[in-house]
Amino acid sequence: MNIVIVGCGNVGFGAARRLAPLHNLLLADNRRHEYLGELLKAHASTCSFHQWDVMCPSAMESALRSAFGPGMRVDGLLCTVGTLGTASPLEDFTRFRSEFELNYLGPITCLKEFVPGMAACGRGRVIVLSSTSGHHAAGDLTAYASSKWALEVFCGALRAEVSRHGVQLDVVSPRNIRNQYSSVFRFDSGIPLEMVARRIEGILGAPSRPRHFVPRHAVALHILERLLPGLLDRRAGLSCAVGRRDQYRRYAIGRVVVTGVESALGEAVAFAYAPRCREMCLLGSDGSVLDRLRFAINAASGCSVRTAMSVSGDQQGMSRLAASLGPVDLIINVAISGTEGDVLNTPLESYHRSLAVRFYQPILVTSSFLEVRHAPRKIVNILSPAPISGGSGSSAQLAPLAALWAWTRALRRKRGNALQVLEVLVGSQGVGTATGKGEVAEAVLAAEREGREILLHPSTLCLELALEALAPRVHQCLYG
Repeated sequence: MNIVIVGCGNVGFGAARRLAPLHNLLLADNRRHEYLGELLKAHASTCSFHQWDVMCPSAMESALRSAFGPGMRVDGLLCTVGTLGTASPLEDFTRFRSEFELNYLGPITCLKEFVPGMAACGRGRVIVLSSTSGHHAAGDLTAYASSKWALEVFCGALRAEVSRHGVQLDVVSPRNIRNQYSSVFRFDSGIPLEMVARRIEGILGAPSRPRHFVPRHAVALHILERLLPGLLDRRAGLSCAVGRRDQYRRYAIGRVVVTGVESALGEAVAFAYAPRCREMCLLGSDGSVLDRLRFAINAASGCSVRTAMSVSGDQQGMSRLAASLGPVDLIINVAISGTEGDVLNTPLESYHRSLAVRFYQPILVTSSFLEVRHAPRKIVNILSPAPISGGSGSSAQLAPLAALWAWTRALRRKRGNALQVLEVLVGSQGVGTATGKGEVAEAVLAAEREGREILLHPSTLCLELALEALAPRVHQCLYG
């Protein structure tokens, strides 16, 4: 087989050592690591290296021709691109964004470079390295878990699309791995690198499966996160859920900030809260929509309404707005709007725009207000169930919502003893009509007032969660 390995760090190098004696390899990375020298020398006839930065992509034709001959057919692809992010958006949003994009957009660039050629040939095997962090949001606010959640959903969308063309895609999710080769992060504890490399070698000759956990029992984290997140909340150090709900119910709501009001559901949420709060600030990117809503809400209620234009990535501007508004009690991020499109034909620029609207904007707004002296006591993030399904079509565009879902849970596990963090998953049937949008808005209002932390609307979404966790193949047949 002609196999391309993109990312020659710990796992990429470990897999290359096992595959080099049996296959033709092309190793690609943004720099040539010293430890690759011995491998390339020992297998000079079957193993070559090409310097390639996935964040600054360039054509790979010449490298493929040199490695695999004039036909340049790629039979297999192993993508291990990524880094262990350490930046929190509360501390350094620019670095948080950079680390997230390397872990999410880096693999997308790699896959879009090679998978279309495989699909055209009607065959190919793709293995993407993820992590158990792509299934479990621990109590930190870094980019790592959220980027892996997004990558898992993206791969689900791509798998559904390319399987029709004879291309098999597998995602490998290991726990912490002992790392002796990274120049940035080294770990002396964790599972052995050889365990992961053997699993990758075995996948190449086995039938495709939606996901592979290393070790296999790590699937328990995925099941718990989907079905019993409260247990993971307790593990993260949160107090009793009943006590937290009693505390949340005592929080008064005077000033509210609503983002995503350009969407029909965002507008419905703003109208639902207007009679119940003293002041409201509407954030959006369309000035005409903001002006229309401000006049309509002022006419319909006694709420004082202020509007502000939001610019994606403008950390300083958002910090100034947070400081100027004074104490804010509740932030509502409405991030469900999206467009449909398949993976292979969607340009990379669309993924950047999707990230800006559905992930960076809610994160930046939330982070900026949490850093002021009188931080909000309640955060509501309204999402779609796309992070659950991971099927074809719009799920590719909505993968950033999986990242926001992960970050929402991480925020709860970080600050949930004092901050109510409500995640809302809204099915498409729940917002199809004006009446449906109003019902969802009232359900959000009721859940927030009751001190709840999870709202599924409609409640049948719990069945989809259960199927996705316990019977992924059945779930893929029904929803993929």
